[in-house]
Amino acid sequence: FSGRLRVRQTLDLMASALVQQLQLVQQLQGVALTRKTKAGKPSLLFDSSKAADVDVESLYEIGCQGLAELCRLEPRFASLREALFSRAAASLVRDQQQSDVVA
Repeated sequence: FSGRLRVRQTLDLMASALVQQLQLVQQLQGVALTRKTKAGKPSLLFDSSKAADVDVESLYEIGCQGLAELCRLEPRFASLREALFSRAAASLVRDQQQSDVVA
C-alpha cells in the first residue's frame, strides 16, 4: 500500500509541475502576443507593423537571395553560406530562446 501511495504522490507532483510549466508557457505567449500587437517588432528591413507579419521562411529567402547576390559580386563570401543561413538557424524560434542564445 505504501508503494502505491508513493507512486501516486510522485505522479501528483509531476502533474502539478507540468501544469505550472504549461501556465508559464501560456503567460509567455500572451506577453509575446501583446508585444507584437501593441508595438510590432523592431526590424532593420521593415517598419514595425510589417515586421510582425513577415514569417521566418520569408526572411530566410530574402537573406539567401542577398547572400547569393553578394557572392556574385565577391566570391569569397560563398564560404559563409552555411554559417549565416543554415536551415537549423531558420528553424530557431528566437522569441522562445534565452537572451544569450540569440545575442
